[in-house]
Amino acid sequence: DNPELENAVLKLGVLEDKPFVIYNYTKQGYNTCADMPNKDWCYTGVSIEIVRRLQQRLLFQYELVEPPDGKFGSEVDGVWNGIINEVHQQNIDIGVVGFGTSHGRERVVDFGISFLPGGVRMATSKPPT
Repeated sequence: DNPELENAVLKLGVLEDKPFVIYNYTKQGYNTCADMPNKDWCYTGVSIEIVRRLQQRLLFQYELVEPPDGKFGSEVDGVWNGIINEVHQQNIDIGVVGFGTSHGRERVVDFGISFLPGGVRMATSKPPT
């Protein structure tokens, strides 16, 4: 049991990043996930399957959210964009794409343990210091 997550609703940041996140709605001819009748299958892939299995065990709910700027996250003139910025600003709880880590990204978000060789990870906001 995990009472902290049970029934919590997590916002999870996604971008197409095969094989981690795959957009099914574009294969079906839709422009956005919101246009697709069965939103449970808008996205598939390794990261999505991990989330679904964790949901079954920990009993949380989730919403998959694409970043407004459509980027993974890089620092431009001292400002982060993409999913990294959304996690850093706590607009989303976890970035679930297959992030590569960098020293710059590690300054603003925490990365979970690698789930594939090569350092592929998910990202969460850093706890306050």
